[in-house]
Amino acid sequence: VMAKISDMSENNGLSLANIPIVLPHETQYVQSEGSIEPLDTCNAITPTSITARDYIGNNNPNKVIDGDSSTKWSSLAANSWIKLDLGSKKPICSLAILWDYARFITYTFAISLSDDGVNFGPPVFSSKSNRNSEGFETYVLPSGTEGKYMKISVKSDNRLGYSGIKELRVFGAN
Repeated sequence: VMAKISDMSENNGLSLANIPIVLPHETQYVQSEGSIEPLDTCNAITPTSITARDYIGNNNPNKVIDGDSSTKWSSLAANSWIKLDLGSKKPICSLAILWDYARFITYTFAISLSDDGVNFGPPVFSSKSNRNSEGFETYVLPSGTEGKYMKISVKSDNRLGYSGIKELRVFGAN
């Protein structure tokens, strides 16, 4: 986001320190190259288990939280998804994703939540990955987002239908 201030002579009580800039939630992501910074009131949440619709070979869903960016979860399913059990229902602030082949594939994804892991509501957030990124992309979820299970449904723009996530972090209130 860039704001241009050309004349502050009649600022009506505004200063450069308190000009609000609001983005629509569909585009609220912060690209973080190499580091992941949680929002002020959020802490990392470690999922208790992870499942997926399917995966290729040894690229199982547990690879997304192993701390090793050389491993990944990947799928060739037309409508692939990965589901995280967060242990208990809790507020969720943001999600940081390190996409596989991020410079070559644009991923369209949607995040849905559930209290029982079976019945998911409509997506609370949907977006596309940033093809100019090689690091984690952090997506800020709408205020009031909470759930025990998080499902990330992923579609890619490549003709094979390949989807892949190297690492994933969830931030919220524990």
